Amino acid sequence: MKIIFMAIVLLFLTACSLAPKNSPEPTGNTVIDNSCVLNSDCYATGCNREICSTQETAWSDCEWKQEYSCLLRTSCSCLNQTCQWDTANEQYQFCMKGVEGAKKLQKN
Repeated sequence: MKIIFMAIVLLFLTACSLAPKNSPEPTGNTVIDNSCVLNSDCYATGCNREICSTQETAWSDCEWKQEYSCLLRTSCSCLNQTCQWDTANEQYQFCMKGVEGAKKLQKN
């Protein structure tokens, strides 16, 4: 039984050491080409759906920020051939003013 366990551990360690060394770690700072033509090219993605991207799946750090709730009031769209949040949306701007006000109150 010990031999089987040791073989499994050795296999696991060997497999981990064979992973590509230059593969990027997923972070919130990963640069993505967000070039688009249509709104359907863009996706709300990331752990909290806070990233507007051409990739259906993008990694983020899963830290919740109050301003992410405002993204529900706007859309991830293809604007000027780039996937981005429509921050000109009035409902979004109103929500962000509320978030900024709440942050100021928390600091005091």
